[in-house]
Amino acid sequence: MIILALVAAALAAAQSEVQASPKIVAIEAGYSHTVALKQDGSVVGVGYNDYGQLDTGSWTDIIQVAAGSYHTVGLKSDGTVVAKGRDAYGELDVGLWNNIMQVAAGVTTRWD
Repeated sequence: MIILALVAAALAAAQSEVQASPKIVAIEAGYSHTVALKQDGSVVGVGYNDYGQLDTGSWTDIIQVAAGSYHTVGLKSDGTVVAKGRDAYGELDVGLWNNIMQVAAGVTTRWD
């Protein structure tokens, strides 16, 4: 429920940007950020960006996105992978990946 509330709030705050954008074809929610894949292969995001997980403005030819705790992953049409955000455990070490067919990103939660 908390994630849905965060997604709703983030999307409401960015509603004008989304409305002015080409068609959104996929949405992924991370721990505290949301990214959207647009029909033209670009990616936009809203929410927490302290680690640069929303710095996807230079991404092109993306066919799938995944949002993790503090990172975002994109699959390009040529089978390579791009990633932005926090790299505490090697989450961004995707530079040599190729022939990839699908991406996913994990979200960690602490219940203290």
